[in-house]
Amino acid sequence: MWWLVEEFESIRRFLGMGGDVLFAIFILSFLLWSVLLERWFYFLAVAPRMAKKNARRVDCTLRAPKLERKDDPSRACLTPGH
Repeated sequence: MWWLVEEFESIRRFLGMGGDVLFAIFILSFLLWSVLLERWFYFLAVAPRMAKKNARRVDCTLRAPKLERKDDPSRACLTPGH
């Protein structure tokens, strides 16, 4: 655990030598990495579900004029929540 204290001490000394500009660069790099990780999560977890949902909407929209019978099982996509 002492090695971690030594690492923090070296970072503190490094920031002390660079002044406020180095501290600003550190904050900006942290923000950059947080945005990158958020986008990575979005493209891995959220975007595929949204793409499937939008593809179903487009498919239902294109098929809607063709559907005239109420007992047609393909009308299920037109109900809300699907």
